[in-house]
Amino acid sequence: NGDNVEQKKLFAEKIEINGEDSPVIQLRKGISGDTAVNMDAARGGINAPELLKNTIEWLITNHKDQNFTNSLLKPLYERALALEINFDKLPLPIPLDISCKTYKLYQPIENEEYHLIWSGWKNYENEVWAHLKSLNHIIIDELLPVSYLNQLSLTKLGVSTEIDREKILTNLRDCNLSFYNYWPEKDNYIIKIFKGSSLPRKVIYNNATIKSFLEGYCEKFDSCYVVAESIENSIPHSIKDFVPEFFDKLNSWKSDFENNRTERKLSPEEEEAIMKLFDGVVPEELRKNQNLSALASALVCLEEEGYDVYQANKALINTHEYAQLVPVYKNGEEYTIMCRSARLGLLYLTKQAWDRLDQPDVMLFADRGYDDPGLFKTKQEVLDVNIDNPTDFQLMRIESRANAQDLDQMLQGKFEDASRLWIILRLKGNEHFDKLFFERPETNNTTFNTAKFKTDDDGGY
Repeated sequence: NGDNVEQKKLFAEKIEINGEDSPVIQLRKGISGDTAVNMDAARGGINAPELLKNTIEWLITNHKDQNFTNSLLKPLYERALALEINFDKLPLPIPLDISCKTYKLYQPIENEEYHLIWSGWKNYENEVWAHLKSLNHIIIDELLPVSYLNQLSLTKLGVSTEIDREKILTNLRDCNLSFYNYWPEKDNYIIKIFKGSSLPRKVIYNNATIKSFLEGYCEKFDSCYVVAESIENSIPHSIKDFVPEFFDKLNSWKSDFENNRTERKLSPEEEEAIMKLFDGVVPEELRKNQNLSALASALVCLEEEGYDVYQANKALINTHEYAQLVPVYKNGEEYTIMCRSARLGLLYLTKQAWDRLDQPDVMLFADRGYDDPGLFKTKQEVLDVNIDNPTDFQLMRIESRANAQDLDQMLQGKFEDASRLWIILRLKGNEHFDKLFFERPETNNTTFNTAKFKTDDDGGY
């Protein structure tokens, strides 16, 4: 009997089962936390496939709530491959998070969908991970040997980014720049404005949107160019790098347009209206009078809109008062029309003129040039000119020398001389002046600085 026990012991050691120093026992000790075990020697000493497979099953049964490291599992699977253990007999190592440092062992289920973590997820791996987890898909990494991975029906997809068409289309408007709207080639190079600081984009994985974000300021979109509202007032220089095919033409047109708008040229109808005021001879010093030009434009435009300006025209011939038209009639109502020039996009109004817009029988006519008049009945209508691109700042000017008392009176609301107080309003875009009205990214072609300047006043003192 003693001989039989010794033979059984030798047999057990031979097949690496019961010996305290056998590789399989040492491996299990090491897995259980015995740091004295030489794990490489223990794994390498197991030559029977069934013993390693049983050890992995033991791992699941006895350590089912335990997390395992990459350094523990990867050599086990490599040894399993060397011993030609069938992959369908092994559990899957599932990373617990995107870092792939710790894993759970998972028994696969038939027809499950597996997604491989790889570099094609780019900088959006967290978003892809969250998306797949929300769908209860299984995510694995490259811990398994390649031959095992190849036996899985893996989904290996990259991510892509694209413009968000739906958001673009629901937040699109026409460009408000005068020089562009009068450009003869406008219909050949259509510019639309997206109502936002940057353009909307989305990240796509497996035909699903997993993230939305804002990036970029100009994009070719179908048959037009979409430009972010934040750089509209700097067109064309803000989009120079995006529109090389027509930048030079548009820039040249803008320069000519601004020059022509400054050098007021009367239409034949306006010229005729002024000639009537002066019996056919207009004094040379008045030919370049901007408000006189605005008045001439008002005479023509108001008549086209159904207003009766006969009496106002007659009064002008006698008074040569060029700031307003009075009386003007429509539908039996009498009106006074203040006339001002705003050809460079700026409208200057004294406080008295601004307050007159509170009167229901007083209106304001603004000559914005290039057959673009504006007739306003209220203060708010004047401000609503910018409703598609609201200004961030409103400007006021006080006519005063460097006098601290005058400034203090104005700040305290005690400034009594209203004739020296002016309101400056934006009626048209002009890149030279728009910086006064907007808090927008500064542009240098396509490089933008959105930082705000800080001053001592930012502290509230």
